[in-house]
Amino acid sequence: MADWKLLKGSHPVPGAAGETNIIEAALVAASRPYREVEKLGRCRPHYVSEPLFHYVLNLNDEIPDALRQELLMPFVHRLVASADGEKIE
Repeated sequence: MADWKLLKGSHPVPGAAGETNIIEAALVAASRPYREVEKLGRCRPHYVSEPLFHYVLNLNDEIPDALRQELLMPFVHRLVASADGEKIE
């Protein structure tokens, strides 16, 4: 995933250089089947924390492309297994 490119929005399939949003990249990092992930809560993978899901998707869509790569890409693997118990979430 070193050359993966994070893009704004959701994507039905990854492009040649990745080209997905941060949560879609987390699916790939978790070795899960790829699927388009939108800002709707029901699209959230169960192993990604709900508050983080909403926060990083908003960041993903609002920050400039260069900053998205620099600031968000290092956190893709950290999103995997970030969910906690219902009381904590």
